[in-house]
Amino acid sequence: MKRLRPGLLIGAALLLPGGARAHDGLHVDIQEITARIAELESPPPELLLQRARLLREHGKPTDALADLDRVDLLLEEMPDSPLRRLTAPLLRAQVLVDLDRSDGVLALLDGVLTEAPDHPGALDLRADLRVAAGNLDGAIEDRRRAFEALPTLERTLTLGAALGGTGRLEAASRLYARAIERLGESLLIRDAWISNEIARGEFESALAMIGAELGRAAVRTPWLLRRAEVYRAAGNEARRNEALDAALAEADRVIARRPLPVHLVSRARVRLARGELDAAEDDARLALERVPEFALAATLLAEIRERRESVPEAPGGEGAAEAPPDGG
Repeated sequence: MKRLRPGLLIGAALLLPGGARAHDGLHVDIQEITARIAELESPPPELLLQRARLLREHGKPTDALADLDRVDLLLEEMPDSPLRRLTAPLLRAQVLVDLDRSDGVLALLDGVLTEAPDHPGALDLRADLRVAAGNLDGAIEDRRRAFEALPTLERTLTLGAALGGTGRLEAASRLYARAIERLGESLLIRDAWISNEIARGEFESALAMIGAELGRAAVRTPWLLRRAEVYRAAGNEARRNEALDAALAEADRVIARRPLPVHLVSRARVRLARGELDAAEDDARLALERVPEFALAATLLAEIRERRESVPEAPGGEGAAEAPPDGG
């Protein structure tokens, strides 16, 4: 690869499109590619597309759009180029969404998907736009196709939530099973699947999955709390209370060994589920004192205090006439 002259690198940022001038924090990759463009009398569209992509990634969509305009001019004489039919329009669609300029974006994406019907990135973006337009069925179909083309954790959880949110619970369960089959075991997918089974009323299925996780978990508190959640949904208060007792005992055991803030938050969630607001607040506050930037602790502490304000004061100082939903 040709070595760039230091002087050219220093001045290259002055040649960036739009407002992307040299300044502290300008990414070195953008500076280097700009220097390469400056050395060429007629830079190829591939190089401009590369810079446009970098500019977008680094929060400069207006400058990226300026490069894309140059690319379109260069590609006018290349009607059959995949850059003109696929790469450039997809990147332009992404940039326009970044700029909150959605007019014409669906047409760009439709064109991309005519060329590449299973392009996951184009399907993801079109699904987002369809959700914004209220076309949930179309969005779900796009998300399903994107998942089939290239399954990822994010696509699984997004599609699963969309299916569940529109009442397609059986389809969501099938999705989670297929995702684990294709991606391997994932706690996040398994947890979403359990929630979906609870919503379906398939309590035995949810309990079986929780039991499997309990068998391999080093820290069992969250899964015992999930078990209590299932029993509550099933209307079995006796078994729910047994699960909460077991969760509290497990949380105490873990904290006695390693009193980390994350374990204090787990115990606070158990205590909140048991209606022990004072004790829950103590744990959450202590976790936050130890790690002031611990967002989960701050959120839980706010939830506990809101719960305290919303329920009548019970005898003995614990404000929980009715136990809250399990899981915090």
